[in-house]
Amino acid sequence: FRFAKIGRVLRLVGLVRMLRLVRIVERIAETHLSQGSRLLFTVSRYFVAILWFSHLLSCCWFGVGRSGISDTGGSWFYSVPVRGDGWIIPYDETGIPYQYLTALNWAVGQIALGPVEAYPQNVFERVFSVLATMIGFLFGSTLVSSLSAAMVDYQMSKKDKVAKMRSLRCFLQQHHVTPRLSTLVTRQAEGRLAMPETMREADVPALALLSATLRAELKMAIMRPHLELHPVFSLWLSIDEEAMQRICFEAVHSKYVRPAEELFAAGVEATSAHYLIHGLVSYEQEAFTSQMSGMVSLDVEPGSWIAEAALWTKWI
Repeated sequence: FRFAKIGRVLRLVGLVRMLRLVRIVERIAETHLSQGSRLLFTVSRYFVAILWFSHLLSCCWFGVGRSGISDTGGSWFYSVPVRGDGWIIPYDETGIPYQYLTALNWAVGQIALGPVEAYPQNVFERVFSVLATMIGFLFGSTLVSSLSAAMVDYQMSKKDKVAKMRSLRCFLQQHHVTPRLSTLVTRQAEGRLAMPETMREADVPALALLSATLRAELKMAIMRPHLELHPVFSLWLSIDEEAMQRICFEAVHSKYVRPAEELFAAGVEATSAHYLIHGLVSYEQEAFTSQMSGMVSLDVEPGSWIAEAALWTKWI
């Protein structure tokens, strides 16, 4: 008896771990997959959920039929014969695969309100069938509504991209832009629309609900690993961390540069210094904007500071 209880506890713990694993996978999918891939993941997840729920329901229905509890002396388990050309095989004498699939067919029918072969033959089975139909209807309608919402969200996103490209083509056509330049503009716009966008603070409305103190602490936690690499900021953190947190909250901002986009141009006053976290930046100097005799290009790798002098002087 104790071993049976331990087995039940272990199964419950395994189910909780599985639910946690599903949540972790959902979070990874939301942050790392494209919108089309997320939709495919959502459909696959709902399919697995339907299959899992149908499996549990079919096992319960099978157990109800095998229990032998009946006020009429009959049971669905003994009333579903397999008929052929001149022969009949009782359901209880068929193989396990056929018995399981028949019970699974009944369970799927409760969710999708489809046809079934097995019908309740006593009060106990009738009550279970009614409850299963109600639960299956709620479960199925919930999945359908969730899937519909995901499909609408995906279609709205695609519609927004199509509308942006349509307006761009109309703009190029109305201003009589040459075909060569129109092709370059269209290709770059399509490429950037297809790229996943990195979320900024303004893209997360929930951050506005936080207090200023908590938002400052959150921003400091995000920026601190990068600020500590600069000698001045590292020293400041060791002297007065609270003051450094206020400076980080008010003066440090994230900037995401797309491919082939300029971070700054020659002759323009630098109003801020930059620290490269991800990607690769090409720093180019031309002869007519510097003392170089020719074109000079230098690759800036992550972990480097750019226009650092703008922190303490006017820099052009």
